[in-house]
Amino acid sequence: MTAIDFGVIAIILIFLVRGIWIGFVRQLASLAALILGYLFAGRYYEQISPRLSSMIPSPQLCFLVTYALLFLAVFFGVLALGFVLKKVMSISLLGWFDRFMGGIFGLVKAGVIIPVLFMVMSGLLADSNPLMTGSLAAPYLSKSSGFLLSFVPDQNLHRQLLPKEPAILLSVPAIPAGKPGRADSAKKPQ
Repeated sequence: MTAIDFGVIAIILIFLVRGIWIGFVRQLASLAALILGYLFAGRYYEQISPRLSSMIPSPQLCFLVTYALLFLAVFFGVLALGFVLKKVMSISLLGWFDRFMGGIFGLVKAGVIIPVLFMVMSGLLADSNPLMTGSLAAPYLSKSSGFLLSFVPDQNLHRQLLPKEPAILLSVPAIPAGKPGRADSAKKPQ
């Protein structure tokens, strides 16, 4: 086992424990809050910004303030809704189910994040690197990151994320000139 394997185990445990601790409803609410906040702000900032333009003369600043206000309003609204829904689930004795599903959701998130991290790391390290060759998880992560890499349309980015091969493949250290090596010591007369 290498540092890659220990890192994979640590990430899985962190996401599992966090998922159980926070629960499915709050995790889903935070994800939905981010997505809906961006979508809502992107769709409706043009209708709201004329109302703020009298107070904010700079068009760029007006856009930024309008977008941020809309995003934050939707973000915190969805988070509040998730908080209320979590309370309802705990009152109705479904808290255990929320935590169980939160753990599953945490594992799913770890299952997406780990191959992405591995893909980035394998773009920096050679396949012959001892971290990669000694890892128990590397072959499985290579397959799953290859699947995720098929969704990258940019060919330049695609090539950068592929594993690299070193210029020198020998794993034995070179012997400096002038110093006897094993082969030289066998030839010397005794």
